[in-house]
Amino acid sequence: MILSALVCPGAGHLYLKRYVRAGIFIAVVSVALFFIVLHAVEIARVVADKIILGEIALDPWLIRQEIYDQRGEGGKTADLAMVVFAATWLVALIDSYRIASRQLPGANH
Repeated sequence: MILSALVCPGAGHLYLKRYVRAGIFIAVVSVALFFIVLHAVEIARVVADKIILGEIALDPWLIRQEIYDQRGEGGKTADLAMVVFAATWLVALIDSYRIASRQLPGANH
């Protein structure tokens, strides 16, 4: 469970030799993370271009506001990806704990 919590969802399953589940968790989290990073990079590119062109001053509050304003439609996808990422991580934690507790000596099966 600690591997899934600290390394990545599915790492605990790899340790428990549950390779299919590990692959599913790692794949889902990777796709979600891809969309999160893709959106963040796109926002960073747009904001950086506006700073370079002088449309935004180098003021942290103005930059923060511009980042917030740039969220747009892609923000909904990124928000959904964050929910999927967090839910998958939680399910992986619970599932790895459940599997490990069944494998402990003397545990009820």
